[in-house]
This record gives sequence, structure tokens and C-alpha cells, in this order.
Amino acid sequence: MRTTIDLPDPLFRNVKATAASRGLKLKEFIANALRSALDQGGLAREDAISPEKAHRLRMEKHFEAMNSDRRQTGPVGPLNREELYDRHA
Repeated sequence: MRTTIDLPDPLFRNVKATAASRGLKLKEFIANALRSALDQGGLAREDAISPEKAHRLRMEKHFEAMNSDRRQTGPVGPLNREELYDRHA
């Protein structure tokens, strides 16, 4: 059966490269991957998250780490131009 799906570009490139490295046609690789996911129970609906939610969770983790670092070192305060460039040099 023929169908159309939309995949993020990085995922498609990864799938295509992996299929080629295994000497499989893209459709063979995808069919095998889907069969494998179904045999293992696949992702439960509540376990699957959207790309937007995954991005938000990564950003929250990033900002949490930034805030943790800031609490350890204390606030820096405003820097003038020379201090700003000296600090990052």
C-alpha cells in the first residue's frame, strides 16, 4: 500500500542513511522498523510527545541549569562594554 507521511528533515536523513548503511531500500527499512515497534508494543499514546513538547522540555531543562549556575555564583550585575568583552574573551 502506498501512503504519505511527514517526517522532520533530520529524522528522514537519519532513516535514509541507516537504511543505506544496512543495504536496505527505504521502504524495507521503514516497514521493518514499524513491524519491530508493533511487536514490542510500540509507544503507548501517553508516552508519545509532540516535537513541540520535547523542545519545551529541553528548553526548561536548559534554563533550569542556567538558573542553578546563577544561584551558585550570585548575580553578576550590569557590565559595561569593556567588562563584557573582557569576561568572554
